[in-house]
Amino acid sequence: MKALKFLFILLMLGGMGFGGWFAYNKYINPSDGTAKEAEKPPPPPIVQVRMAPISVSVIGTDRAEQTVSILVSLETEAPQQAMVKANMPRLSDAFLSTMYIGVNNRQIVRKDGLINISAVKEKLGVAADRVLGPGVVKNILVQSATQHALEPRQ
Repeated sequence: MKALKFLFILLMLGGMGFGGWFAYNKYINPSDGTAKEAEKPPPPPIVQVRMAPISVSVIGTDRAEQTVSILVSLETEAPQQAMVKANMPRLSDAFLSTMYIGVNNRQIVRKDGLINISAVKEKLGVAADRVLGPGVVKNILVQSATQHALEPRQ
């Protein structure tokens, strides 16, 4: 008889536990079986702002050795596109200064005379952050890079 009482109490406790769990999941914390994240608004779309070509001369020890022209586009979020366009003269000035100083210090031109595109992108990114603030320009896309060697004077 004691074993029957024990079994009855055990079944009652199990039933109450299951009932509590069922009620909690059905009415207090409804879920469709998958964990839902807090719905975040989608990120703003990314747009490109095209810049005018940047042209600088590579200065050697005694003369200009070559001319470098780079065409870049800036990736930014759509709400910030107007601000980027409004600051285009300041950006162009910063990019030209960065490229000119970098070329003369041989930081963006490799030993074989070719442009180091990754170094150019890094330096232009630092200049863009300085002018517009950090994170406004998401990426700098190099559309084209051309070099023209200058003939030495005779």
